[in-house]
Amino acid sequence: TLVYGLPYYFHTEPTVMVGGGLGPLSFVMNQGAIVFLGPDGSIGDLPIVIPSLYFWDAHYAVACRIIRLLAVSVELNTTMQLNHVEGLDFQKLNNVFAVVLSPGLQVHLGRLRLDVTARFGMTPGAELLGVIAFAGTRSGMLRATWVFN
Repeated sequence: TLVYGLPYYFHTEPTVMVGGGLGPLSFVMNQGAIVFLGPDGSIGDLPIVIPSLYFWDAHYAVACRIIRLLAVSVELNTTMQLNHVEGLDFQKLNNVFAVVLSPGLQVHLGRLRLDVTARFGMTPGAELLGVIAFAGTRSGMLRATWVFN
């Protein structure tokens, strides 16, 4: 008998955000928890225990619109693990403190916006965290957005 819970991990991020702007400058800070809760399961008579993971995540970002068509930004992200998990599969996650620096450039072309963002992992463990588009220690992203009025 196979009993398997979906989703493998339930992901929640309660967050407090603060932001502001003055002229062409803006600032955003968010702080909060990242919680991964996993359902336990079993394969036959073998119980599978999925540990819950708890992190504290903080983002600090500043942006400046240089001219009407161009903006630059930089974000500093820190993520710290709050708990210790047992099991060989999870040892990489124990004691994680990851720092990531992400500079960006945005070009406004009427309704079209082009974003170019890089991600630089500054500490060991940075490659373990981040969204799928930013897996690894260093990566980049190009995004095109069409704004509807």
